[in-house]
Amino acid sequence: MALKPLMRGLQADLSLITARHWPGTREAIIETQPGNLKMYLESLVENCKHPPAADAVCRYADCLQVTMEIYFSDLDFEGFLRIGCIDACKLEYHPGCWKELRAEHRQQHSEKDFLGAGCLTPDCAGVISSVVMYGSDGAVRREYRDTTRQRSASPHCMRRSLKMQPR
Repeated sequence: MALKPLMRGLQADLSLITARHWPGTREAIIETQPGNLKMYLESLVENCKHPPAADAVCRYADCLQVTMEIYFSDLDFEGFLRIGCIDACKLEYHPGCWKELRAEHRQQHSEKDFLGAGCLTPDCAGVISSVVMYGSDGAVRREYRDTTRQRSASPHCMRRSLKMQPR
């Protein structure tokens, strides 16, 4: 979305642009100084073409947000919820998506009720062993863990754990 305006900015004659100052001061805005603007635009273009890896990815099938990727740096970041199972699955959800998913699982009234329930990954036979809620500041707000269960030794689960990269 932002790539087209950035490319137009790079094609413009940047030598005609003069440095801007912070309102009410004589302090120049660094990004608008000659030479800096082009460097910042190029950096933003590169970031648009090759965005950083997301901090989390919503796994709700009918994700309610514009994008499934969740970044701590998003202006509208509201936090997210991460579920882990004993077989190393990690599922993450936007707060709104989690609310919808939780409504679909009526027997679980709170996040803690999901501990010990079947993993939400379709082909996993494990059970949920952790629920971690991250707040809008990116810090862990609540964390529930079930440490009484052991990891499954089925070949299917062992194969998945080798493929998954820890976050």
